Amino acid sequence: MKTLAKYIDDYSKKYSCYLNLKAIQDRKIERNEQIIKTAERSIERAKKSKNNIYHPRWIKILENIAKEMLQYFPEGYTSEILGPFGIGSKTSIWIKNPDWNINNDIKYKAPQLYSFEVSPDLTNNTFYKVDNDINTGEYAKGTIGEVNGLNHPEIAIVNTTTIKELIEMYYPNYFKK
Repeated sequence: MKTLAKYIDDYSKKYSCYLNLKAIQDRKIERNEQIIKTAERSIERAKKSKNNIYHPRWIKILENIAKEMLQYFPEGYTSEILGPFGIGSKTSIWIKNPDWNINNDIKYKAPQLYSFEVSPDLTNNTFYKVDNDINTGEYAKGTIGEVNGLNHPEIAIVNTTTIKELIEMYYPNYFKK
């Protein structure tokens, strides 16, 4: 015949087992929470580090091209990058006499400003020459397309183009002086 002690003893064993299993799960939870905290700190450090990674600017390509171009222009001329502007990110390289300004252009016999307008397509690693001499009229006057210069066709600049050839694309008679 079972006594009350037997029922209490069975319960005590089950309860002890329950407490052991619960303690094991608590340790697993604690260990996993610590792993999560460590991972969260690691993620935060990685995010901060990611924000400090230098993002190359495509304008730097044009700055380097402009520096190279200077060797083909009179001594003392400087380069300047203007842009990007508008939907097409049109950007100009200006090679100019440092004394030049729009108001005194008439004083000089030789051009004082050479402008090279390009539009990037970095998805395809290409720049385009904007042909401002042609107006397709595709976009009506005053529309966003017209204001952003989308009426002017673009001609791909081949990646094997030399700096001298690039200058000739814009100023065909420059080297025929």
